[in-house]
Amino acid sequence: MDLERRIGRIKNVGKSLLLGTFLLGVTYFGGCEKKVVNSHPEETPPDAPEISSVIPTTNKPNRGMIIQIKDNSNNEKLFSLQRKTPGGTFELVDLLPPNAEKYVDWKNIETNTIYTYRIRANNEEGNSSWSEEKSGTSTGPVTDQISLYPTADSYVRNGTPNANEGKEKYIIISYFNGGEQKQEAYIKFDYTQIPPYAISIKSASLRLFSVDHGAGSQYSQDVYAEDLADGWYESSVTWNNRPYGRGGIIEHAYVYSIEDKPVTWDITYFVNQFFEGTTLNHGIKLASKKDGMAILKSRESNSKPTLTINYTW
Repeated sequence: MDLERRIGRIKNVGKSLLLGTFLLGVTYFGGCEKKVVNSHPEETPPDAPEISSVIPTTNKPNRGMIIQIKDNSNNEKLFSLQRKTPGGTFELVDLLPPNAEKYVDWKNIETNTIYTYRIRANNEEGNSSWSEEKSGTSTGPVTDQISLYPTADSYVRNGTPNANEGKEKYIIISYFNGGEQKQEAYIKFDYTQIPPYAISIKSASLRLFSVDHGAGSQYSQDVYAEDLADGWYESSVTWNNRPYGRGGIIEHAYVYSIEDKPVTWDITYFVNQFFEGTTLNHGIKLASKKDGMAILKSRESNSKPTLTINYTW
């Protein structure tokens, strides 16, 4: 066989081998892709969830918003929940686990504020679209109450200017002979017991119980309450070292000579001054400028004085 014909045969064989190799490669990779496609279906981004409702709640002292969620997919890895307030932009609240149905947002919820939420689902392939926005308004101020017993009480009299009466089961307020003979009382409560989360003071009512001192049930004595400007101690206060009233606002109540009849003074102004940081708490002075006498039970008795404070949070 001549050289030209031999070379031609070699070329044909080479073409066949090259073509076979090419076809084999296509068949190989085509089979592999098919196998991959059949064995590992391609994931898609999840469908968008929905927010069914946004409902306010409280858990003293916190406010919250309950977000009810409708899950519309079965392939999410997590949910992204965002919120905003009027005029603000959406910010992330939290990442929720798959299949979440409810979330309670306790994060810095203010009173009477509109909160708008949206949510979307996420997986390795991407994010769903955002849900429709849903809004709710947080609760307004809630009124609560605290009752306190005194931390100290006593009375003093000018007739025995060095006497201390801090251990007595009663306190005496009197005014005779144009003030030549006087007795006045002091009582103190720990205002720091007002919860730190309180927003405002609605009312503060001081209540003591009267003692029958034989003057008859029709007898009454006008006793005024005044905020104190100076400190004092139950075990050492006397007429000579007595604290003085702050002056200005005073509150009046009538004390009858009837056993255990409650007597109430509205001292909201005094408590609120302390709450707002305007004054220090040195207690309350009880005194009179009308001839006569009143006797009230002290914290050492079985009918202790109380201070009832209504506050909002």
